[in-house]
Amino acid sequence: MRWTRGHVLGHGSSATVYAATSSTGEVFAVKSAIVSRSETLQREQQFLSILNSPYVVTYKGCDITKENKKFMYNLLIQYMPGGTIVDAIKTRDCARPNELQISNYTRQVIQGLEYLHSNGIVHCDIKGANLLVDENGVKIADFGCAKWANENVPTVCADSIQPSYSSFSLRQRIEQLEGNPDRANRRWKMEEEINWMTIRSNGSGGPVAGD
Repeated sequence: MRWTRGHVLGHGSSATVYAATSSTGEVFAVKSAIVSRSETLQREQQFLSILNSPYVVTYKGCDITKENKKFMYNLLIQYMPGGTIVDAIKTRDCARPNELQISNYTRQVIQGLEYLHSNGIVHCDIKGANLLVDENGVKIADFGCAKWANENVPTVCADSIQPSYSSFSLRQRIEQLEGNPDRANRRWKMEEEINWMTIRSNGSGGPVAGD
């Protein structure tokens, strides 16, 4: 696919994200890194290229380009005009999500995770910055920390870090109910993100009225 690089959409720990346009006028996003530093991006490509779900960003392809005398590895993915959930909530021009929107976002993320888990994939980095928004809702993105469920690879991504305000006794109880510490950890992370969205949507730093 022939395409033209556009403006920067954001920066990550392993790549820079750009808007791009194909020769046919299609708009999409490109995650780019110098080839010698693209191991994480290539790993993400391996996962995205085999996934097909309305709750996961769509894979468009990958290629290598030479720009400013540097070889760049490029991962082409679906463009999500709403940015991340974090962006959507922080942007003043964007309406604050109400309880129904939060419920829909939560349902879509859970369905996305169920799809990944049913295919033996663990995302390992679910957080607001990795959930992208468009007119249809939210999709899971950024598979740089993902791994196969049976893969014995340590991760230092967000899901491996316990929230500083978490209750250890409550976490233990969730683990007992789930029967799986890893699953409990992911669920705890999800509830942490949902709680954050709810507080921000209220705009006061306190609980939503009626809770």
